[in-house]
Amino acid sequence: MTTELRGIGADLDEVQLFLRRATRLFPVMVPRSGYLSRLLQLAGELRPAGAQIFDLQIATVCVQHRMDEVWTLDRTFPPIGGLTVVNPTLARPGSE
Repeated sequence: MTTELRGIGADLDEVQLFLRRATRLFPVMVPRSGYLSRLLQLAGELRPAGAQIFDLQIATVCVQHRMDEVWTLDRTFPPIGGLTVVNPTLARPGSE
């Protein structure tokens, strides 16, 4: 999943072209059966505030698809068991 601030107000044709290109490179993940109950469980445990619920939605879909890490620049992305949060702009141990 990706968000891009520069896309706000973009021409519809540009957005559609971007989405066609992006979905060729990256699989589209959608919520699976049990999504809402898992989201509500995590929300009860982590008590997200404001926009944090959107991060929790992303994390829930990732867990459902058995992803083991999520890349984000968001320093407040919620910690979910089994999902490692990675800032792709920082060096990772052993990657030098």
